[in-house]
Amino acid sequence: MITVKNISKSFDSKKVLDNISTVIPDSGIFAVSGVSGSGKTTFMRILAGLETPDSGTIEGLDGKKISVMFQKDRLLPWHSALDNVAVVCDKEKAKEWLKKVELSAAAGKKPSELSGGMCRRVALARALAFEGDILFLDEPFKGLDIELRDRMAELIKEFAKTKPVILITHDRWEASLATDELRI
Repeated sequence: MITVKNISKSFDSKKVLDNISTVIPDSGIFAVSGVSGSGKTTFMRILAGLETPDSGTIEGLDGKKISVMFQKDRLLPWHSALDNVAVVCDKEKAKEWLKKVELSAAAGKKPSELSGGMCRRVALARALAFEGDILFLDEPFKGLDIELRDRMAELIKEFAKTKPVILITHDRWEASLATDELRI
């Protein structure tokens, strides 16, 4: 269980997070939702250890292996889809994950040869292949059609059966995947 107590964060004089407290269970999907600019990504970055809060505490993350799918895909442009996933695992496992995200046929293509939705799925495959103790997903379904989005949501639900998934979203459908939600 991850316990967040009284987290606050400001950038210059703008308060982005003000005294946020919540408990995130050991498994399941936990949504952090709100309008654009409300501090969702900042909250995620604090939990992932990429940003320091101005005040407050977080318990339950010590020694945890964290996997993150950022809002931007952050794919290596000189690598193929397969090699982008294989950065975090062996090539056989990378092939399995590309198959799960329905991109086996695009394994040899570089990000510049893929659509936005395809790049999004490569980033998802990489985050899942890393096999972290906690999975952070920042708007994971951006650029996916409804049917594809539903199939990718099933992969995430499967992961969430045994580990926590923290889903950052402004989309009500995405938030509805969660068993619990923090609105910022």
